[in-house]
Amino acid sequence: ERQKPPSTQKPPPEKSQQTSERPSKLPQPPPPITMIPSPPDSSWPDAWLMPPAECTDQKAPNRRSPNVPVTAPQLRSLGISYWHLDPSSHSYPPLAVPWNPQDSPDPHL
Repeated sequence: ERQKPPSTQKPPPEKSQQTSERPSKLPQPPPPITMIPSPPDSSWPDAWLMPPAECTDQKAPNRRSPNVPVTAPQLRSLGISYWHLDPSSHSYPPLAVPWNPQDSPDPHL
């Protein structure tokens, strides 16, 4: 007779005794996330499908003929988000560039 190999399965874990003690401090939930509402679909920028051929001029519109527009819901389904931030509602530092281009050794600046 052949002997059975030793079992490789682990025995089920023993049930631990549950206590009625509660932890002294429960973790606090994270603060709520402030969501910026997405603008209406009519304010999204134009989007379209590109032609199937290789683009030779990346600066050209590269639209299909006839044009195949892509809607805001289609863009959202792809994970694309769009927000319009009003620049007049923000304050900016007086000097946006932290260095003076005239101080640069690069003659093209």
